[in-house]
Amino acid sequence: MYTVSIVPEAPMFVVEDKHRIYSNIKEFGIVPVITRFEFTKKLLKDTHPEITATFTRFLDPEFLQDIQWKNATKTLQESLKREVDRHIHFKSFSQLRVCTQGLQAEFSLVHRVVDEKHNDRYQVESTPLWSKFSPSKLDEVRDMMTNVFDMKLDEQ
Repeated sequence: MYTVSIVPEAPMFVVEDKHRIYSNIKEFGIVPVITRFEFTKKLLKDTHPEITATFTRFLDPEFLQDIQWKNATKTLQESLKREVDRHIHFKSFSQLRVCTQGLQAEFSLVHRVVDEKHNDRYQVESTPLWSKFSPSKLDEVRDMMTNVFDMKLDEQ
């Protein structure tokens, strides 16, 4: 006889921010990109949540249909993709923090560390500069943290 164990899927959410960046390739100038933030909450038995995150930046797929892109040489296209494309996966953290300054917001990841005397300490990890996003996405992130993770977003 076989025993089947169904493990509930880990809660997760994705937020995408469309914006423009200056390219170092003069043939393109300012290009539209999408920065994608993917968060997954680990289902742990202890009382401290653990979240993992993957941030990705890439050219807006609509731009890839544009005549400017289609008329560019393969070499220019590859150069632009190398310049724009970014991908980073973060080790698990306990709390998501966001700081808004003017027209940009950025995430910080708060790691809970237990020392040898079982005292909690917290270390804050900054995220890359390329992953800054529009504060207009803040409501979406806040809602997802509350509704999907049942956690509060730490806003500073």
